Amino acid sequence: MTLNVQHGRGLDRKVNLERIALMVEREKIDIVGLNEVDCCFSRRSFFEDQGEWLASRLKMNYVFGPAIQTGRKRNRQYGNAFLSRYPILSNHNLIFRFKVPVAEPRSLLEAKVATDERNIKVFVSHFSIHPVLNDRMVRFLWESDHSEPTIIMGDFNRKPSSNAYRMMSEKLIDCAALNPHFTFPAKKPRSRLDYIFVTDHFKVIESAVIESDVSDHLPVVALLELD
Repeated sequence: MTLNVQHGRGLDRKVNLERIALMVEREKIDIVGLNEVDCCFSRRSFFEDQGEWLASRLKMNYVFGPAIQTGRKRNRQYGNAFLSRYPILSNHNLIFRFKVPVAEPRSLLEAKVATDERNIKVFVSHFSIHPVLNDRMVRFLWESDHSEPTIIMGDFNRKPSSNAYRMMSEKLIDCAALNPHFTFPAKKPRSRLDYIFVTDHFKVIESAVIESDVSDHLPVVALLELD
């Protein structure tokens, strides 16, 4: 599953992590990529470490990759989280930014996961709206080694008609290509911005966009089988 959680703020404008946890349980999700996650960030999310809270509530392993760090000790953070029912063997967080701040920094969280079949690589990111930074992030992934089973998921901030989507789909499989649905805004969706891409080590059994009020984006889910 991939979901931009908008720091847990639902369509009712209330921050509620429990309903995200209930959805993950209901859909029986094994790995989850989350964008716009707060870690002790501000009053808007009650200074909660949201990734840790969800992982504890769901009894899942997790890692967090900040894109923004602020505060005196840089302990107020905002970025991406990855939750997994499988062991997480390693993780790395890569920051994309301009030397002169013209756009919000973005991060790309990479994790290696030990599934029952074999180890897989997972990338989770909230891609920049800024065209130069977005292109830099997409090109990094396009040029990455995809010789091992890899899942890339997140809010790409780009439609299927974009150059970014074309590049990603040249080397990777869009899990929802045969069953595409809009993902934003959640109330009356009219754009497809959130994706799960995989290498050809996977067979896509099915995919769907879930109707939900937990955020301003709709979650995308995919059932995958390792060849």
